[in-house]
Amino acid sequence: NNLGLLYLHIEKWDKALEFMEKARKAPSSLGSNRNGLMQLIHLNEAYIYYKLNDTGKLRESYRASLQYYDEKTSNPRRKILQIKGETLLHLSSKQYHKTVEASNRCLTTPEIFELPIQQGQCQLVKSKALQELGQLQKALYNVNDSIATFSSINHKRWLIRAYEQKADILELLGKVDDALAMYKQYYEQDKQHLLSKVYDLEHAFV
Repeated sequence: NNLGLLYLHIEKWDKALEFMEKARKAPSSLGSNRNGLMQLIHLNEAYIYYKLNDTGKLRESYRASLQYYDEKTSNPRRKILQIKGETLLHLSSKQYHKTVEASNRCLTTPEIFELPIQQGQCQLVKSKALQELGQLQKALYNVNDSIATFSSINHKRWLIRAYEQKADILELLGKVDDALAMYKQYYEQDKQHLLSKVYDLEHAFV
């Protein structure tokens, strides 16, 4: 699963899916903790299919994750992960109002401040849905919240994606010069980050 995640980070989707399938089929002695891992693997696969614009397989992976999820007994992190998977399903299906509603549920979960990565991701998905709905100023507010969240924990990979999203919104708002500056910042950071991830991946295999 971790090797699958490394390939996910450098956007080698086929390799990521290959290792996640191996993780799902691998024998395990985790006992009751296996449900949490299986839920996570299926949600990671759903994310990959979101990036591949394959709504059908995204829906299949999301539904598969539900087999390992019980809202009544799952811990807060697993609940938030499941809601986040739901937001991607709605976003991919172009159900933007449902995306905003699910994102709000994610962001109003009492424990969300203890999970800043998930918080920032939900803010970013909400921003994308608002952008599609034409609510550009609200989309800008939410992407700025996302940037603040990822900056607070210095999470470069998601911070880069938030900058990319902000650049898209600025362009739609007609702030072309600001958008161009943001794109340049995004491009340089993304290139450097991907190079570091390739290095990490090579050493992981060693």
